[in-house]
Amino acid sequence: AEYMGFYQNALWKKILTDAFHSNNVDIGVTIKCQNHPETAKVISKPSEFIEYGPEGGCTKPCEFRLNCGHQCEKSCHPTDPQHEEYECLKPCTRQCVNEHPCKMSCYKECNCQMMIHAIKPECKHVIQIRCGCDVKNFKCYSPCLKKLNCGHPCKLQCYDVCDQRCSKEVMVHSPSGCGHVIRTTCYKKQIGELFCRTSIMITLSCGHTTTKECFKDVGMVRCEEKCETILKCGHPCPGTCHNCKQGKLHKQCISPCGRLLICGHPCKEVCAVVCPPCNELCNTKCIHSICGEQCKKPCVPCKEKCAVGCEHWRCPNLCSQPCAKEPCQKRCSRMLRCYHQCVGICGQKCPPCKKCFPDQFPMLFGNEDEDDALFVVLDCGHPIEKDAMDTWMSMTKTSDDSDSVLIAFKECPRCKTPIQKCNFYMKYIKQVENDIIAVKAKLYGSAEEIATKTQKISVSCTTILKSVSDGHS
Repeated sequence: AEYMGFYQNALWKKILTDAFHSNNVDIGVTIKCQNHPETAKVISKPSEFIEYGPEGGCTKPCEFRLNCGHQCEKSCHPTDPQHEEYECLKPCTRQCVNEHPCKMSCYKECNCQMMIHAIKPECKHVIQIRCGCDVKNFKCYSPCLKKLNCGHPCKLQCYDVCDQRCSKEVMVHSPSGCGHVIRTTCYKKQIGELFCRTSIMITLSCGHTTTKECFKDVGMVRCEEKCETILKCGHPCPGTCHNCKQGKLHKQCISPCGRLLICGHPCKEVCAVVCPPCNELCNTKCIHSICGEQCKKPCVPCKEKCAVGCEHWRCPNLCSQPCAKEPCQKRCSRMLRCYHQCVGICGQKCPPCKKCFPDQFPMLFGNEDEDDALFVVLDCGHPIEKDAMDTWMSMTKTSDDSDSVLIAFKECPRCKTPIQKCNFYMKYIKQVENDIIAVKAKLYGSAEEIATKTQKISVSCTTILKSVSDGHS
């Protein structure tokens, strides 16, 4: 079958035919070892080359004696007959000068790795070195036995150069005459660097007591007691007695400001900083809408018709304009579901029935239980007696004795909810809103002024950026 491929070729077909006719074709190839001719073999497969001649000869052992005295472990090989390139892998049988057996393979150069004890000639210490190495090339790590100039033993290792700055701890009396015993080092004693660091209690010129190291001058000690002064803002001073020059010059207050701005929001900066414009959403609102801008921006006036009015009279002005006159003062004519007459005011939201729900009318100003008492329902839903509430709303002075006028929305006497949408007091509410708008315009400028300044800043920034860009290019 192996010859079928050859018969398909005309040339090989002729060659094979002639070979068979002349009896020149055999079943295999004869191989013969150069060193042992008697081991000739006829092989017919490629794998039999390795099987009968693994090293190029035959399967008999080489039996050659190497220079080291060991026998060659290969099978018969015709190459390298003198074994000049052969590497003997058997353990080495040689010994070093100190009669240590070699642990390398036989073909490698002997290099003893055993550690031995040797005497360092300079200090006479016994050290460990590797066999065959010079002891002078190794350092002695034993403790140094030399004495320093002060008489104390050196604490370094033997190979180091002795440091005359002796670190031995010694006890000496303070040279300042304070009577304390100082713990110091021998070297500092020699050079006179002696400072008594004993902690002692002293009274400073400010009257406070503290501790200091004995050697320090009293003038070097700072009083770290907290300053107990209450600043004008009402917060305690954050400084110390030393920082504040014993109360003569206080540090700036770092407590949260918390002061109410004109818009009613608390300031979020530290107390010592001038209150900046408020960035919260404006809480100015009417019955129609809410401002929605940031507090620092001017409010847009509401252009809807004023909602104040009743069956007797209705305000003809816009919501943002002051009402033409006072609201109706008559009693509400409605009958409630309980068939009791409303105790509210004409044109206003009806309060709960006073007879059916007396707990909704607590005594605040003293005249709530009068028969003809009328009640106003505030933004929060609480009914408050009208005459007393009128007096409450007309009070515009601040709580101190000055003539300052408080610009802020009045609050419900019961729950402190700001009054901003109650139609009965819309005259007061509009007045406060207009005052707040006027103050904002004075502090931050009008909408036109803000737009003009913003445009100028934008142009300046553009000019600066362009100049910087041109300079880099």
